[in-house]
Amino acid sequence: MRNEKGFILPSVSMIAFFILLILLHQTAVFTAEKKFYSERERSMILENLLLCGVQHSMQSIADQEGVNHYEIKTDDGSITYTAAEKGEGELLVSLAAKLNTGHFSSAKYTYNLNSGEMTDWTVY
Repeated sequence: MRNEKGFILPSVSMIAFFILLILLHQTAVFTAEKKFYSERERSMILENLLLCGVQHSMQSIADQEGVNHYEIKTDDGSITYTAAEKGEGELLVSLAAKLNTGHFSSAKYTYNLNSGEMTDWTVY
């Protein structure tokens, strides 16, 4: 036992340490990626709700229903829009989409009554 150099234990310890670091890094990458995909899914649902609100509001304006405030409930959440006169021949339509989880997004656009087109679109 006099001539033992003892290189096995330190080398195995270093290899185990590096493997542990790699596992921790991969776990952090996986967690970040999973969070990114859930955030992206939420934002896509909000965008789709806003698009549904735009289509419904433009249809009700084109049909001249005269509805100033309207709320649509879906399985994912609800859409609320309000139309108000902005100027002569223009309407300012404000949309709000809210998910059942409590997340919220809103937008507004200007609708030209003469041409029947949406002009200014702002998401905030």
